[in-house]
Amino acid sequence: MLVDKQALLRSCRSAALALRSDGYFLFSQFLNSEAIEELKAELSRLSNGRLRDSFICRTPAGDVLAMTALETHSTFLFDFARRRDFREIAECLAGTTVVPLNIEFFSKPARWLTGSPPHQDEVYYRHLDGMSAFSFWVALDDVSQYSGAIEYAYPVPASLLPHKISQSPGFNFELTQPEQLQYKAIEVPCGGCLVHRSLTVHRSRPNYTDQSRNAIAFSFRPSRLAQQPSEADGACAN
Repeated sequence: MLVDKQALLRSCRSAALALRSDGYFLFSQFLNSEAIEELKAELSRLSNGRLRDSFICRTPAGDVLAMTALETHSTFLFDFARRRDFREIAECLAGTTVVPLNIEFFSKPARWLTGSPPHQDEVYYRHLDGMSAFSFWVALDDVSQYSGAIEYAYPVPASLLPHKISQSPGFNFELTQPEQLQYKAIEVPCGGCLVHRSLTVHRSRPNYTDQSRNAIAFSFRPSRLAQQPSEADGACAN
């Protein structure tokens, strides 16, 4: 599943520091090609009639923009987020045991010239009572600045900023005053992964290419019954 679990674990200390300071971290190599193909096959199955309309957003032409709550519709994806090697990386970053949250799919069809609005995932996780969630955004295609790259804002806010109802397709909320922030676009190769905190403001660029840009996001939170993971459970040991 993972390209090189031991290399990922060795980089977790610097990744955890970057998450705290920058709000995100890029694993340029994360999932192997077999795992990517498995994910693509399952997402194709789900998009072809297995999801109710309330869990899928499409363009007027019928192309998929987003699918949500996939952990409730796919045993494969439910189990994927709970695979031991994936959990070890998540717990290494969190410094404690974690619980999977939701799984979402995001797509930008070819020549989709609408970017996603700036927002914080925290707006969806307010019910967690201050527990910090974080997401693994896995690229299923090569993502460039021209195909819909994620842009992260800096500096990282210390709390949830004001949001309003969004009119953008596939999104419920967006920042009320996004012009106050500066952004940096991050390119991600297929199989690479961006990890970001729920307080990190992010948005995505339009897709100017002739190919779709697809990604799947797995979110986690620290466990309320948190215990420090042992080295046998995959904790950082740098």
